[in-house]
Amino acid sequence: MKTIVFVVEGQTELIFTQQFIDKLVSLSSVHVTHQKLRNGIVSTIGCRGVSIENADIVITILNAEGDNSVNSYILSRWQEFKKKNVYAVYGLRDRYSGSGVPIDYRALEAFFEEKSREWGIYVRLIVAVEEIEAWFLAVPSFFQRIDENLTEQRVIEILGSEISDGVVESIRHPAQSINRVLNSVSKRYTKRLDDTYSIATKLDYDCLYLEKSADIQALKKFVDALELSLAPPSVDV
Repeated sequence: MKTIVFVVEGQTELIFTQQFIDKLVSLSSVHVTHQKLRNGIVSTIGCRGVSIENADIVITILNAEGDNSVNSYILSRWQEFKKKNVYAVYGLRDRYSGSGVPIDYRALEAFFEEKSREWGIYVRLIVAVEEIEAWFLAVPSFFQRIDENLTEQRVIEILGSEISDGVVESIRHPAQSINRVLNSVSKRYTKRLDDTYSIATKLDYDCLYLEKSADIQALKKFVDALELSLAPPSVDV
């Protein structure tokens, strides 16, 4: 059995990670547990897939409820991960701290690579350069699945060059951009659970996986993490 841990900054990242896993692999041999960290206490909020006893791959997706909480949770729990023979640990967050100040994400990624070598356990931090919603905008076809009037041309008219030039990770506030498009048809995106599910279940994951990951560096790191995680348990890190 291979055990993987994803530590993510919020429910949007948790849902996105789960949906991507669903698209990439049959859950016939995978057990996924959703957890939440609040006030230092981890609680299980749901499970899916086969029973843990019958699983070849066991994945935990922990919502750390905060960008910097992703870093601190991994730093504080690495010995526990190693003791439990966790195969790989991935952090997924954006590059803004709680104060709204951007972090040096390249330095932070390098820091965790160095810690990975020091600890003797595979650890990688994946930083969505703005917000994970930038990846959503790489496949804007989801808008029309929400409302038929939100054609790709209409979305481009609203957002202008934000998506037409293809560099979605340069969009300063992608979540706000999504909300602006939905506002045009009297809908909204506020990162609430229902909002996130509404979009996450309509994304073109095949396109994200097969096409867009080649152009978006952070998404490519995320896809590589999933491929490594979902490979047969006999594959070495």
